[in-house]
Amino acid sequence: METYDPHCDPDNNQISSGCEPVAVISAEKLRDEVDGKAETTAIARTLEGHDGISEYVIDSEAYDCIWTELIENGKGNRMVQDRDGYVEEDYNFSQEMLEAMIVELTRLIEKYNGPSWSSKETANRLVELLTEHKDLIQIELDDVIAGRRTLTERDFLGPDERERRRRLKAESEGVPIEDYSLQEKKKHFEYFIALEEKVKTARRLERASEREQQRKLAAEEKKN
Repeated sequence: METYDPHCDPDNNQISSGCEPVAVISAEKLRDEVDGKAETTAIARTLEGHDGISEYVIDSEAYDCIWTELIENGKGNRMVQDRDGYVEEDYNFSQEMLEAMIVELTRLIEKYNGPSWSSKETANRLVELLTEHKDLIQIELDDVIAGRRTLTERDFLGPDERERRRRLKAESEGVPIEDYSLQEKKKHFEYFIALEEKVKTARRLERASEREQQRKLAAEEKKN
């Protein structure tokens, strides 16, 4: 059953202009070397002409420069791709998760490509982006099925794939799955206990450092 945000309920009258998006922006295209500048311009164009907003939008001559400084030269806030050693393609999904993504993307594409939406520019843009994303996921799924992408325990495997791997590992070690599950739970318990103790120790040291700083400040004030 479809549900909607209560703020969008017409009876609440909280959003005077309605609850449809005025623009659809792609964060991935914003980072893209080819499409990034155009996506930046699209954001600015959306903000123009709105009281309380448009007066803070910079002149259009600076749009490309802003994109270059923030994305190419990395002068903005650090993003995920700025992490040391981070390579987006290193993170994989299992077959079951990719198939679930394709099912949901197909549902959304069919919905927003339907008669009640197809005449809207925002819906057409959304369908375009979702279709591109679905095609990329299909390529990734084909690679996983063909074995061209090797999945590791660090990847997003999904419950069915993780259970299959657990059973194979238990079988290879000659351990009943029930005993293997208990061993795993014990390891997880010990790991989180150690992690909690590490956090507590760090907090104790931090509080001790704060007290020492306060003591030194109090001593300095007393001297003066």
